[in-house]
Amino acid sequence: MKIKRFTHPSLKLILTSAILSLPVFALADTWNTWTFDNINTSNKYTIEPHFFYVGKGSEWQSIRFTSEYSTEHFTTLLVKYDDKLIYNTTLNGSGELDFNIPASQSGFHRLDFIIQQYSPPTSPAADRTTFCSEDVDQVTYLSNSQIDYLRHRPIYKLKDLPDALFNPQIVRPTPFVGVVKFNQANMNEASMLGRLISAWSSVTPIRWYEQNAPVDQAANFFIEISKSATALPNGTLVQISAENEIPTLRIQYDQPEKLVSAINGLLNVDYLQQLDTSATFLPNKLATPTWAQLKEIKTLADLGISDFRLNQAEKNLFLSFPAVWQPTDILQGQIALRVQSGLLEGSNITTWIDGGLAGSLKTANLDSDPVNRQFNYFAKTISDNTNFSMKLENSVIVNAQCLPTAKGSLWIDTKKSTVKLPHKLKNGVAALSMSFATHPTIAIDSNSGSLEMAIAISQTAKKNVNDE
Repeated sequence: MKIKRFTHPSLKLILTSAILSLPVFALADTWNTWTFDNINTSNKYTIEPHFFYVGKGSEWQSIRFTSEYSTEHFTTLLVKYDDKLIYNTTLNGSGELDFNIPASQSGFHRLDFIIQQYSPPTSPAADRTTFCSEDVDQVTYLSNSQIDYLRHRPIYKLKDLPDALFNPQIVRPTPFVGVVKFNQANMNEASMLGRLISAWSSVTPIRWYEQNAPVDQAANFFIEISKSATALPNGTLVQISAENEIPTLRIQYDQPEKLVSAINGLLNVDYLQQLDTSATFLPNKLATPTWAQLKEIKTLADLGISDFRLNQAEKNLFLSFPAVWQPTDILQGQIALRVQSGLLEGSNITTWIDGGLAGSLKTANLDSDPVNRQFNYFAKTISDNTNFSMKLENSVIVNAQCLPTAKGSLWIDTKKSTVKLPHKLKNGVAALSMSFATHPTIAIDSNSGSLEMAIAISQTAKKNVNDE
């Protein structure tokens, strides 16, 4: 008896649709580490924040913080996670500390380390309870701080790109290893890969390889583009999954213009958020999104600085402008603050830029309600580079009775605090940036490594001159 195979096109379409409707589940969780900067303070009361980021669609479980500490005398440590107290202890001498952090959903999370130091009694009179606030003469260090966590991604979804492939905010000691697979003789595929990858930014650099990773390095994720041998009437097939626990983005097309349209869809943030699935067909003729816009830095918030409280101490800020800027005048601006009543005669705030006095404001004799105030600052000289050190000091003068109200409080509003650095673009950069902003195009040949070079050039131009 002869068996006849039924291969009707409509059956293939039904099977493909059924497969696309199934979610792609992650097969295994992975252990990871996030490291933090060291903390050192000689102030009586200090709040130091640490931040970490959980990628879109991901969850961190079994999170544990570890650190080494050193202090000269009894020090109280409180830790808040997203404004909720999760840990408190007393430190003395040197040792290690560790504590658990609640499971965290996608997004940024904050750890506030509240450190209060106590000086040893110097005389019997010092044991008496008074309102006087004496300075401490000791230093507390927290070093080699990190959190170890189990990263869990229950379902891979296209809308979570690029986080579904890598965490764009994590700081790693070694670069990510990304592998792109495509037809090296097809310049359109190489160009579309370059467009897609150059639009993604990462705090940790990504080292790109074509076809395969080196023998001594394991790939962190794959991106594959392939041309279908048969027609795809519904558009370009885009799907994300994890094979052998390695995230993989696959793009399959039948016509070059459809591939261009699919890349446009993946680059359009608003459109991408609608792709709440692991796989789908992207339609033809999706419009090209804006590649980048000229970067505008007008406030401290534009430099990535969030509002902060200035205690009876100093706050050091690092202002980093694009490296391709050439300053033509001094750095200047205005500090906006909200001052709480309770500051006495002689209290003031002072700002310094690169070690030079830049501005000050008296904060004494305020009304009973919080007051919005501003003061100007000016750097002393025109800088040769685009990195500046800004220091803010909050000086409080107390009266003879050492009243506790002398502490007061002061907040810096970074969205209202302005920065102005007159500049021009360095030689050779202006033409490149203008052409990229309007028509980002780089010629790529079939030689190995050409795509990686094009990606590096495009990402550098976008990072230094433009902003997403």
